[in-house]
Amino acid sequence: VSHEYRTPLTVILSSAYLIKESLKRGLDDEVDRHLHKIHHSVTVMSRLLEDVLTFEKAEEGILEVRLTEFDLHEFLLDIIEEARINDQKEHNITLYMPEDNYWINSDRYLLKQIISNLLNNSIKYSEKGTYIDVDCRIQNSSIYLLIKDEGKGISDEDLENVFEPFYRNKKTIGITPGIGLGLAITKRCVELLNGEIEINNKLDKGVIFKITIPLVQKSDT
Repeated sequence: VSHEYRTPLTVILSSAYLIKESLKRGLDDEVDRHLHKIHHSVTVMSRLLEDVLTFEKAEEGILEVRLTEFDLHEFLLDIIEEARINDQKEHNITLYMPEDNYWINSDRYLLKQIISNLLNNSIKYSEKGTYIDVDCRIQNSSIYLLIKDEGKGISDEDLENVFEPFYRNKKTIGITPGIGLGLAITKRCVELLNGEIEINNKLDKGVIFKITIPLVQKSDT
């Protein structure tokens, strides 16, 4: 965790210095560029901290399900827009969802952890300019989610361990940022919602994560 914090902290410090120099020279475009770097670095650090805290709560058995009513369509649009901004729109992230009334009773925090971590995973392991699709529908009182990318896929060896905490492919260490908690957290959040997660993997042709989460019926009491 401390290692993963060093890079964004270094970016923030260097960008702050370069902003100061750019302001002296009246280079507004450079200021905007370095401000974006700072924003991105803070986002990375915040996500890392949230992942660690979420995982700790899950391991201690104190991560609770808190049900609220919300519009699933608007909820997904917000998550995808946030992912696009953090990704600087380097990937084509698209939501496919029938237009309908999708008010559901579920846990917003756990659902966001699931979808955000899977999107972040697809972004990290996919080439720039490729497509990441989010397909969602509600059927038989369950949410069905497919998150598909055109990335490198997962080797058979890694597939056996991909949901293990802190597990990382040796080839990605030092190249792709992360500490190996995203998918572990995703699986725990899915299980808390009594759901299931499956992987349809084709090496060098991308990954499809399939999530099924039963909806909780609203109580009248």
